[in-house]
Amino acid sequence: MRKLILILLFLLLIPCFNVVADDKKTDKSKPIETNFALGAGFTWADNPKVTGGHFDLGFVLYKNVLYVQNNFMLRGGGIKLMEERDDGSLKGSDHTIYTLSNKIIFGRNAGIPLKLYTYLEFGAGIYGNETEGFFNGRYAYTGGFGGGGEIFGENFGGVYFEVGYIGQKVNSNYPISGIVIQSGWRIFF
Repeated sequence: MRKLILILLFLLLIPCFNVVADDKKTDKSKPIETNFALGAGFTWADNPKVTGGHFDLGFVLYKNVLYVQNNFMLRGGGIKLMEERDDGSLKGSDHTIYTLSNKIIFGRNAGIPLKLYTYLEFGAGIYGNETEGFFNGRYAYTGGFGGGGEIFGENFGGVYFEVGYIGQKVNSNYPISGIVIQSGWRIFF
């Protein structure tokens, strides 16, 4: 567990060093020229095992060499929840989960086609399966942080990859948390 925490801290600190680097505008530094971002991709989390996808819409709040972006992310996927039976044993059941999160991105926009950033996210949603309905008081709450990188081209958007930590509370017994990996395509307009 200690190694996992150190790896996550290392991944989060890499973009931070880039953010606090020299902020003087040079000929090579170019601010973000767009105000909106639209992205979609694949999501994987390890505890509980969630495999699915996400869609996000972002608004640039501040843009210069440093930028701040607010993204609204709709995430959906399959989740296996472990529930305790009356005899004390654990039983796994498959569910589908949908969450809407607000993600704040802090990054640096240099004159190269690579942007590194860190993010914080918080959200809420619902979950259920075919025997237990979605709207029967089954709410999920999420919170997380992480870092990522984005490689983009001139006119067609770019590929992004994020690694972070996500905490989820999906039942009344205990919160669950683990690593989240997200990758996808983001366009700017």
